[in-house]
Amino acid sequence: MTAQQNEALMTALQKCVRQELGRLLIEGAFANRMSNEAPITREELARLMRNEIGNAMNRSGGAEAQSEFIEVDEVCSILKISKVTLHKWKRQGKLPFYRLGSRILFRRSDVMALPSKVTIG
Repeated sequence: MTAQQNEALMTALQKCVRQELGRLLIEGAFANRMSNEAPITREELARLMRNEIGNAMNRSGGAEAQSEFIEVDEVCSILKISKVTLHKWKRQGKLPFYRLGSRILFRRSDVMALPSKVTIG
C-alpha cells in the first residue's frame, strides 16, 4: 500500500466516520434529552469512532478500497492519453474527479467505463 493510497483511504474513512458520528451525536443528544442520561464521554466517543472505522473498512473491502482512487499519471497510462487531454475531459465533465488537497484523484471504475462514453473531438 502506497502512502497516497493510504491517504485516500483515510480520507474516505474520515468522511464515513464524520457522517456516522454526526448521526450518533444527534441521536445521542436526542436520546439524552429524552431520558436525562449523562452525555457521551470522550472515551465512549473514541470507542464508537474505532468501531465505525473498523466497520467502514469492512464495508469498503479494506485493501480493495485503497486502489479505488487513482492519480492523473495512472489515468493517462490506462487510457493512453496526454495530461492535457485528461484535464480537458475533466473540465468538460466527461470524467468525474475528486480533490484531495492539491491532488486530483479519479475513481478507477469511472476511468474504466470512460472509453464507452467518450467521443473523439
